[in-house]
Amino acid sequence: MSKRRKKDSKETKKLKFEIHDDFDAEVNEGVASSQLEIFRISQDEKPGVIFTRQHQIVQVHYCREPEIKGYVICNIEEGSEDCVLCQIGRQRQKKLLFPIVSLETEDIEVLSVSNSLRPNALLPQIQNVLESEKKCATFFSHEDYKYTLSTQSLKKDHRRRVVSVIKSFDKAWKAGEVDLSSVYQRISNLALANCTEIKKMLDLKGIDPFSDDD
Repeated sequence: MSKRRKKDSKETKKLKFEIHDDFDAEVNEGVASSQLEIFRISQDEKPGVIFTRQHQIVQVHYCREPEIKGYVICNIEEGSEDCVLCQIGRQRQKKLLFPIVSLETEDIEVLSVSNSLRPNALLPQIQNVLESEKKCATFFSHEDYKYTLSTQSLKKDHRRRVVSVIKSFDKAWKAGEVDLSSVYQRISNLALANCTEIKKMLDLKGIDPFSDDD
């Protein structure tokens, strides 16, 4: 296993959030937030408030297997010496996880972003929003690999509720009660190796993922 991968994993656990200046002065202590969910972007506009540049970085694999059907955190991220999904050549993807206030649920959700800087990618547009001094809601939509973001100033009552949600998140984060990566599945190498399609790939490649286990 590369030392770089271990370093990346450790760095995600040292994260300390710095709240956007526009909200920082209004955030004190609140109550803990509920269980985190993904902020899902579709063709329909979805409103949210991005309030910090800080983010958590994780490496994930997409699994189409019916037993899994979704993203799984790479087991090297979890401290294992290797990862079954890496061994069968399943692509690793870097995800940047931003906390975001969903204006639909009025709670913290997790905005998962690739590190792509291509035209119409999500990350450059998020950076533009954060560089703005406006206290705004951001409307997200996605179609044909193209993300569209637009902004609008927050009304006073909406802003007050947003600040309350950020207070809750800030307290929970400082207490060590928040892990943004919890929105993704964590599945052991043993459980992965027992999935039918993954087991078949291991067999075809002649790999025994546990042959060198202590």
